[in-house]
Amino acid sequence: MASSDTPKTLKAHLNKANEEPLYGLFLLSFSPTQAEIAGHAGYDFVVVDMEHNHGGISEALSCLQALAAAQTLAILRLLESSVAWAKKALDLEPQGIMFLVIDDLELAKKAVSYCRYPPNGVRGAAHPVVRASKYGIDEGYINNYEKELLIMCQVESVEAVKNIKEIATIEGVDCVMMGPFDLSVSMGWSRDPVNEKVRR
Repeated sequence: MASSDTPKTLKAHLNKANEEPLYGLFLLSFSPTQAEIAGHAGYDFVVVDMEHNHGGISEALSCLQALAAAQTLAILRLLESSVAWAKKALDLEPQGIMFLVIDDLELAKKAVSYCRYPPNGVRGAAHPVVRASKYGIDEGYINNYEKELLIMCQVESVEAVKNIKEIATIEGVDCVMMGPFDLSVSMGWSRDPVNEKVRR
């Protein structure tokens, strides 16, 4: 059982000084049962992958509910890095959101803007009625969501790797993740993703 000083959000876990490594799992299924099993297996977080799954928002919601019941933090990897998908995903209350194919500074800035309410961004304001605010019961949501939501940018191309330091400096970007298979394809190694040249 977690102690009282255990961080309650994934972002707080990552920001905690001298934190032990975190271990997570990619859930390539929209099965709530598999999500629940993953949650009870002891992982620090689970990424519900909307890119390579067969469903949409409703199916992702079932997985988030199962993970919440198992007291496991959840990240949603979007189907695409667009404002429409971000709006829908954020209202479901993931602890983190992962944006795909962030190749440069401007795309990283756009990703952050999708997660912010105006005037700092373009997120649609329905916070009193969505799951993210516990349907309006969490009165502090509007004041706390920015500091609690983990924003991840995935770099998946040669261009993105060249720009990775700039991407990481954008205010609001909390984590940058490498997409090794897509990177290998962009380098011409689609049939050999573990080639030494890719790993370098």
